[in-house]
Amino acid sequence: PILFKESLTAGCISPRQVLEAVAAADLGLGSRFGVLDEIFPQPHRTPAHAALQGAVRHDHHKSLALAEDDGTLEKAGLPVHLVRQRWWQWRGAAVEFIQAEPEGGASGPPVLLVHGFGAFASQWRNVVKALVSEGYRVFAPTMPGYGRSEKQNALYSTEMWCSFVQDFLRDVVAEPAVLCGNSIGGFMCASCA
Repeated sequence: PILFKESLTAGCISPRQVLEAVAAADLGLGSRFGVLDEIFPQPHRTPAHAALQGAVRHDHHKSLALAEDDGTLEKAGLPVHLVRQRWWQWRGAAVEFIQAEPEGGASGPPVLLVHGFGAFASQWRNVVKALVSEGYRVFAPTMPGYGRSEKQNALYSTEMWCSFVQDFLRDVVAEPAVLCGNSIGGFMCASCA
């Protein structure tokens, strides 16, 4: 995946171009990507397959970013115009987050909700509803590697997630905020304070 990551992120080459080139070169050697086995004999076959799969995954997350939300937040009873599913690029990866604002404007500081291990942003839907009804602007990111956020080729650690929270606060929220976390998200919030 690392072979094409920078080119894909910069837009120099698209995942579709990689897939089309492989499909065009496929000489009918069995599978759709059988030509890779012929062009890249072992031990080079595995990196070639990995690069192709990296292109597929990159395109998958781009498609998710362009797709509409599944309506989970609207099911919590928030008007659609108050809740937005947004995307942010962090260290070259697409990260999903939700942003909700009260109709008349915020009356308090923004609130950043950080989910726990194995969860994602929309787990907070009922909390978002309650906070927005009290006049707060709310941000809830899906941490890298979870849910619809892109799975990065990185060493996942508390340091990485703390850096993510700090960068999100600086670049997206862009003002002092109240941090609230669940499970490991609570640890992240405490570590960033």
